[in-house]
Amino acid sequence: MNGHNENNGTSPSATEPMRSRVQAIYSVESSRTLERFVRQYLQLYARIDYPDGNELKPDFVQQWLFTHLFSRECNRKHPVRYKLRVLKELMNRIESCIDDWNVEGLSDNLMDVLGDLYSSDMATYLNSSFERSDIMYTLSNLRAEFLHSDPPHYCSNLFNPPLLFRVPTITICEPSTILATDGSTGVRTWEAALHIGDYLCSHPEIIRDKRVLELGSGTAYLSILCARYLGATFTFATDGCPVAISTHDSNFQLNNLHPGRIRSQQLLWEEHPGDRYLFPELQRGETIDVILGADIIYEIQGIIALVMMLSVLLGYYPKAKVLISVTIRNPNTFADFLCRCQQRGWRFTVIEWNVQREQDQNGPFIHAMAPMIIISLCTEPRQLMLA
Repeated sequence: MNGHNENNGTSPSATEPMRSRVQAIYSVESSRTLERFVRQYLQLYARIDYPDGNELKPDFVQQWLFTHLFSRECNRKHPVRYKLRVLKELMNRIESCIDDWNVEGLSDNLMDVLGDLYSSDMATYLNSSFERSDIMYTLSNLRAEFLHSDPPHYCSNLFNPPLLFRVPTITICEPSTILATDGSTGVRTWEAALHIGDYLCSHPEIIRDKRVLELGSGTAYLSILCARYLGATFTFATDGCPVAISTHDSNFQLNNLHPGRIRSQQLLWEEHPGDRYLFPELQRGETIDVILGADIIYEIQGIIALVMMLSVLLGYYPKAKVLISVTIRNPNTFADFLCRCQQRGWRFTVIEWNVQREQDQNGPFIHAMAPMIIISLCTEPRQLMLA
């Protein structure tokens, strides 16, 4: 390709000393900027912060981007439309910063990928957003001293020198759109799950050495977080949707989880939920210590079933702590839930845990379209209060 080559117009032997010098002076701040971009790209985040073209144009950076983000070998199941948009912007930024095409240039490999994306057939281009993608969420707020995982597994091996970013991640195979092809919404990781997950990463003692039950688990992001990193004794990922349940085992495997730590269970709230026979692991007198839910308060009929289910579970496990992350799309719906729970004499605490400004986030990245709060619930009667 005229004007574009892997060695930017010079031989490998001539570029090697220059490569070493460029790598040596490549600033830490530039690395952090690129790291943020990579984390957003791997999360399929829509509002990407792109590095400056001068940070992207060194040949070793372009080669790294190709090898780890865009090559066939890295096997990233990202929608064609998303990859095309991101790579096109990257190449435009690099091209705008090239001063001398005799010593600088665009990667042939990246240009080839861009050409392939442009030439993809229309069916693939239009339908790829409905396919499942391996979406990687970075746990930047996880406190290292409470990290329950073996380093060879939790440290992502995606980042190699000169960009050595060793961070815990969760990978979920899920649609990149709000609605899946079957019309269900439970197979997507919602912002409320990321929000309460961020809170638990900063307060891992809530989960450590506890038995955890997640309601309406969807992709099981929270359950995986508890079992993989927060030291839960055992985690039950439950959902009423069979489509969601069918995805759990593969997501457990993606995150190196085995049946001895976590299990998936269909749980229909309206059909006398909480029956002990559903959980044979608890037949020896063990209890549920923590009950989690994220974005499970959204319509009246569901609220009625949810309150009934919580009543049964808290009857079995009265000392269990309930934490629910709520996206307040309709304040009246949320008020109805609080009213029904207060009628049962349950005590609430509204936990003050605000979503960080987007520019301050390092992963997972959350674009909050509506207010989100976390509530704690227990059976001791008391007035609603702020933590």
